[in-house]
Amino acid sequence: MLGRCYHFGWGVDQNLSQAVHHYAKAAEAGDEWGRYNLAILYMRGLGLSQDLPKAFELFCIGAHNGHAKSMNIIARFYEEGWVIKKSKTIAFEWYRRSAESGDYRGRHNYATILAEQGQLSQALGWWEKALPDATPDILCAMNQSLAIIVHPKADIILRGIKERLQIVLQANKQNTMDYIGISL
Repeated sequence: MLGRCYHFGWGVDQNLSQAVHHYAKAAEAGDEWGRYNLAILYMRGLGLSQDLPKAFELFCIGAHNGHAKSMNIIARFYEEGWVIKKSKTIAFEWYRRSAESGDYRGRHNYATILAEQGQLSQALGWWEKALPDATPDILCAMNQSLAIIVHPKADIILRGIKERLQIVLQANKQNTMDYIGISL
């Protein structure tokens, strides 16, 4: 968490080199969230030089240790062919594992591929499972995917997306107002 504080400037001045330091210590201690966050910094070149092979290595360790978000990102590496040979088959398998392990991004990505393969009932089930935890970016991506699907369950999920977005946006607005000391 100290790495996250430095990464995002929570309670301290933002300092990406300190974030790298604390994430690395957590990763060395076997903490999968520390490893994941360090891999994100390597992937994006934040606080250190971008190093996609190192990021992939760290994500793979986490994924093989059961870290669902790491599974989703190595799926993306395979889907896009970043530093490894592109493989839709391997990407699909990692998205499935991420989805089954509970990652809402993995659930959305897995659902998207299932829908592309014509497995609409399964896809809708995974989108429905992604809905409760999805962040606004994923809710918007889900909305875009589901908007072109003609199916009663898609309509129900779309209504759920709109409701979740309103709740999340209202909570963010309230948190911002609380932070700056405004009350209505």
